This record gives sequence, structure tokens and C-alpha cells, in this order.
Amino acid sequence: CGFRDALLSLGESSITGIGSHPAGTGWPVGIRDARRPDRLAGEFLLRESSVCTSGTFQTGGDGAPRPDPHILNPRTANHVRDLLTVSCMSGSAMEAEFWSTALLVRPFEEWRELEGPSSSLQAQRFAYSDPAQPPACVRHEWPSRMSASLDADTKANSKTRTPADPERYNDTLFHPQTVSAS
Repeated sequence: CGFRDALLSLGESSITGIGSHPAGTGWPVGIRDARRPDRLAGEFLLRESSVCTSGTFQTGGDGAPRPDPHILNPRTANHVRDLLTVSCMSGSAMEAEFWSTALLVRPFEEWRELEGPSSSLQAQRFAYSDPAQPPACVRHEWPSRMSASLDADTKANSKTRTPADPERYNDTLFHPQTVSAS
């Protein structure tokens, strides 16, 4: 006997959603605006998936972000100093955790070059450069390498070619929406 539906907090930066929310949907998980903790910068919908966030600052007792250069860029051996967070959602909590930190040190322009994880992955990057504005948000999504491989095998071995449907391989593929920060 066990739980079929649950939302598990795995510390300050990681959450896993198992099964469905009581309303029958996935588990909505908000990503806080680091400068305005009363507002959301983004949102994920978890169903049999995890979201993990890495950042370059800590939030003080007053709720204000303070630089905390604890992540090194392996290319330069320098600390990442920009006020950034990266949140990743994946069917694997381990991959979400790994990729949230790995993508934090990579410029967004290089994300498309990456092969990505074995399961599907969605990433949201929030840059806090102008204190008067909400964080700038960019998103990227990698399909599962397994589903891409299965699609290629199916097309190669099938006489009738049909469009690929990534959701038949992974029902945790959701499209995040940014919640208005105003």
C-alpha cells in the first residue's frame, strides 16, 4: 500500500509531484520572484515529475536576494555573479537537479547546442538585472532522447509514416506559463 497522489518537498529547491492534484490536474508549482517573494515569476505543472531550482543568491530574513557566489563556471573557474535562477522540470528528479545547475553556468544562447537529458526536460531561466522590472524569463524544452530515438526507429521500420507524438512516450510533457509579476 502506498500513495498514488502526493506533492513532496525535497528541500528548499526541489519538489516532486506524484499522480494528480485532487482537482484532477497536475500539481501547480510556482517559482517565486526572488526580489518580490509575494509574486510568482513562473510556474510548472507536475505530474510524475520533479522541478529543481538553482540560483546564484540566497534570500535573507527580509526576503531580499543577496549575492551568494557559490557556483563556479567550469570554463572560466570564476563564480557566476549575475543574479540568476534556473528551474528545470523532468521525469527524473536527479536530472532536474543536475540540469538546473549545469544550465545556470551556460549562456542561454548555447542551450540549443546541448544534447539534453535522456528524459524530457523543460527549463526556465530568470535574470534579475533591473530592480524595477520583473525578472526576464527565457524558456527551452528538450524532448526525450528516448522518444526521439523511438520515433526514428518507428519511421525507419514503418511503411506508413505518421507524425511523431511525443506525449505517447512521456505524459509529463507540459508547457509552462509565466504568471504575471504585476
